[in-house]
Amino acid sequence: GGFEMNRLMCLIAVVAAGYIGVSNAALSCKVTAGQMSVANAAGKNSAANIHSIEFGDTVSLGVNDQAELTLEKNSRLLLKGPLTAIVTNDNSILRVALDDGQVLLDRKLPYEFSSVQITTRGGYVFQPLGTAAAVKTSKTSYPATAVLRGKMKMQAPTGESVIVDKGYTGSIDKNGNLVTEKLSPDAESALRSWGNI
Repeated sequence: GGFEMNRLMCLIAVVAAGYIGVSNAALSCKVTAGQMSVANAAGKNSAANIHSIEFGDTVSLGVNDQAELTLEKNSRLLLKGPLTAIVTNDNSILRVALDDGQVLLDRKLPYEFSSVQITTRGGYVFQPLGTAAAVKTSKTSYPATAVLRGKMKMQAPTGESVIVDKGYTGSIDKNGNLVTEKLSPDAESALRSWGNI
């Protein structure tokens, strides 16, 4: 049944992760509110004092939990629960598979990854372009982005894409079209205070 398939996928994932090698170091992280759970081949660990995650780990946060990952020397990814995400390094593309939750990327030079991509259920891809921007999604809604600095490329599974500029949001309307609109001052100030930007 489905369980066997899942187990097989896990085994394949573990083999693939092992293959990447030791150079694929961990990302340092800190829990800024509550606690976080990290699940991988070795099991699951929930704690307030988790200081690093490995690429391929599944990170989960509860309703009031928050955490911060250091991606590059001066870049960070803030996580706000409820959240489930997996961070991987795919040929120097940092991929954040965001299943549920909200993230805020604050990316500054020097870059170590060729690009950062945030992917969500349904095949949507968000590619920040030198950016401070947030992406949120949930199991019951389309994903959306809000851009505080730089730009964000938002791509639909059809291949259609739009560039969302600073001070704008990007979302998907009920017909599945990509739309942008001005970010409300309230939403912008909430994100700036969360990210201390």
